[in-house]
Amino acid sequence: MRARHHLSWLLALAVAVLAPVRPLGAVSVNATVGMNPDALSGADPDGRVLLYAPNPLDPGSSISHWDVSAFPNLLMEPVVASDVGFAQLDLTLFQMRDIGWPAGGSTITLRIRDAPGEGFNDPVLGPQRRAAMEHAAAVWASRLGSSVEINVEVAFRSLQCAGGAAVLAQAGAQFLFESFAGAPVAGTWYHGALAESLAGQNLSLEDNANPDAGDLVVSFNDRIDEGCLGNVRFYYGLNGNMPSNQISFVNVALHEMAHGLGFGTFTDESTGQFFLGLPDIYSRFIFDNTQGRSWIGMNASERRSSAVNSEQVVWSGSRVTAQAPNFLDPVPALTVNSPASIAGIYGVGIAEFGPPLTVPGITGDLVLAVDGSASPTLLCNAVANAAEVEGKLAVVDRGTCTFVEKVGNAQAAGAIGVVVVNNVAGPPPAMGGNDPSIAIPAVSISQDDGELIRSTLAQISEPGGVRFSAASFTVTEGAGAATVTVRRSGGTDGAVAVDYATGGGTATAGEDYLPAAGTLTFGDGQGGSRSFQVEILDDADSEGEETVELVLSNPTGGAVLDNPSSAVLAIADDDLHAAGLLAFGASVFQVNEGGGSVAVTVERSGGTAGAVAVAYATGGGTATAGEDYLPATGTIAFADGESGSKSFVVEILDDGEEESVETVGLALANPTGGALLGTPSTAMLEIVDNEACQPGATRLCLNQGRFRVEVRWRDFEDRTGSGQVVLGTDDSGLFWFFDPQNWEMLVKVLDGCAVNDRVWVFAAATTNVEYTLQVTDTATGEFREYTNALGVSSPAITDTAAFAGVCP
Repeated sequence: MRARHHLSWLLALAVAVLAPVRPLGAVSVNATVGMNPDALSGADPDGRVLLYAPNPLDPGSSISHWDVSAFPNLLMEPVVASDVGFAQLDLTLFQMRDIGWPAGGSTITLRIRDAPGEGFNDPVLGPQRRAAMEHAAAVWASRLGSSVEINVEVAFRSLQCAGGAAVLAQAGAQFLFESFAGAPVAGTWYHGALAESLAGQNLSLEDNANPDAGDLVVSFNDRIDEGCLGNVRFYYGLNGNMPSNQISFVNVALHEMAHGLGFGTFTDESTGQFFLGLPDIYSRFIFDNTQGRSWIGMNASERRSSAVNSEQVVWSGSRVTAQAPNFLDPVPALTVNSPASIAGIYGVGIAEFGPPLTVPGITGDLVLAVDGSASPTLLCNAVANAAEVEGKLAVVDRGTCTFVEKVGNAQAAGAIGVVVVNNVAGPPPAMGGNDPSIAIPAVSISQDDGELIRSTLAQISEPGGVRFSAASFTVTEGAGAATVTVRRSGGTDGAVAVDYATGGGTATAGEDYLPAAGTLTFGDGQGGSRSFQVEILDDADSEGEETVELVLSNPTGGAVLDNPSSAVLAIADDDLHAAGLLAFGASVFQVNEGGGSVAVTVERSGGTAGAVAVAYATGGGTATAGEDYLPATGTIAFADGESGSKSFVVEILDDGEEESVETVGLALANPTGGALLGTPSTAMLEIVDNEACQPGATRLCLNQGRFRVEVRWRDFEDRTGSGQVVLGTDDSGLFWFFDPQNWEMLVKVLDGCAVNDRVWVFAAATTNVEYTLQVTDTATGEFREYTNALGVSSPAITDTAAFAGVCP
């Protein structure tokens, strides 16, 4: 393990200074600085955790560590960052489960190999070192099950330490075994302690030359406490309250013991050769996303290339993948919301100072911040264009001064966040530094991404278009006035104006509202929104919702009318809404055919005045009343002041027939007591079949007949139908939609248990019609649906995490 440090500032590097001031009428770039909730830091898009695979190879660390992009850091890393918990086993425990370590407890015995007066026997530090080592051993012993004593040889040795970097410790298994009694996988190397746990006997006793040798050996660097890293020392406390200049010895010990217990490969990463020609259990879970194969499916040359395939090598074990969301934070990101030409999610480096990034993050327009110096975009001095920066996300260049200084200058000018553009090729850097006064978030982006954003900001735009901000607006009758918003987007070149007016609808002018008409203007370079008000008159009549039509017309200055250029203002009666809204608790309910019954919830919200009721009924859908379910009708009532949810029951009949998912329509009607129907007032109940799959003209039964595969389509003339089976094997099949000679879709349901404990679904369709592909596990009723929109060329489906809990 190598000590790694973040630099708090970086020396000046050459910076290409581009146009620092945004010209009038330039394209507006809107972005969000925050976290991407759809991705996990240190994991691939499928949620599989990345392994450390730097290029060039890092001998002793490559592949046998989690990737450093994980946040919080994993494998009990003691020095990478301050986000590591004290004596916590993190995802590494579940990696141990993946390779075969059972739960439970064990006995770990320490065998101290230091000479008298040295290392663990040092008269001053020795007792603290032994206590800390025993604490780490106890943590592992409480989580790994073994009836065989685990022996760990420990000692302090003189290890590498120079130039501000050091090897803190090193460890490994002293024995490895294959094809032993009880081995889950034959012809596979297992770390000694794991092999003995699985075998239930001490396999290392056969080593007559050294019968008391430890199952694993851990050596710690005695030069750390001698000051080879300056004032940095090991912290031997057991409470985790270590000073900033000390390194948790307990975490170091946990980390190194993990390597000896099973976190590491015996494969030679520099050559790709397996140890003595056999794979190890760790290598069976190494998967390369680029090659689409695990290490046991590659030759030596391919494994050698994979070992340096940065951010593309993952751990495929199901237990780690399942637990990753409980340990890893969302990925820090810069999300560009507009314009569409560069919209997307951009990778970022995070700052050690300032507030943490959040979901949903901070959103605003990007603006180039400059100072009055010869290198204005470095922002090493006070901001010169503070009026433009205020309330915006400031874009600055890396170099010359510290990150803290740049962000501090932007904050003083009113920026709500900072984006630092890297000045060298490569990934965005982490930003070190410390300043408690920094209160705005900051991220860094790559040089290429920065150039793209900067060039977009420099583009001269068109006058743009004007539109209502929404197609509908709502106001209560007693609110007094409704505010209607009009937006300018797509360009800000020149001054533009647009007329607005009310008229039409079910509301009566002069009785329900006062007519409104006028003109809204946007200055040269001004985007954003303008608004006007419609006065609302509160009459004493009890009436339903009334509407006012809103219209934009006569744009000037070259602007155009965008959609929506007309909208509806809904005026809701105060008295009616006081009684609340009645709606289903969900738009779709689901039940297994053998479930007997299902409770359907109805909710009251938005008001609780008076007693109310609503009628419910089943009907419609593909299920047959009396054969698949019993019809249900009735009334649900809420007392005065009562809110929340109530339910009615639909009884499900198991007909014993193999069939597709069937549906039952649900509807609410006739609300009383002044209540209104909310959304959704109609819903669908899905009945999932629990019968074994029977092949048919429109049905494939794949993977030993367990998975039912069906597809429905809709074409451009609104015709619908079911895909017709052409032919099928045990794991694959073909469908046609319109012509038996014109095959549309290939579907595969594959056994991926040996790779990631999942059953996979792959499909490819040569069509641009709408379809819904449904794959159902008939043993559990669980199903997956894959859809394609009408007019879209169907993309490939490669779902390698489709069905969990299926593998033996």
